Amino acid sequence: QGPIQTLPFNAGTRTALNVNQPTVVKPSAGLIASINVVTPGTGVGAIYDSASTANCTTANAICPIPDTAGGVTVQLGIPVQTGITVQPGAGQMLTVVYR
Repeated sequence: QGPIQTLPFNAGTRTALNVNQPTVVKPSAGLIASINVVTPGTGVGAIYDSASTANCTTANAICPIPDTAGGVTVQLGIPVQTGITVQPGAGQMLTVVYR
């Protein structure tokens, strides 16, 4: 058995800025690293393992996005099989870091 191959975090990392509406961030398998709440909203958003905004259900939900004060970062590091779709809560502005 050989050594375990590691990948530096910044290798292939992408950022989606100013996400304020339902958005397919990546339409294929990957990794959702973190979500930063830039602007808080009046509702809780969510992240889904989905390649389409139409297919977001509780069955493929990854985690909620809190409607807290701006500057809150949710660290995830979760692999996804289908894609990364983000649905911000009402009034939220988000930054999404993914691979």
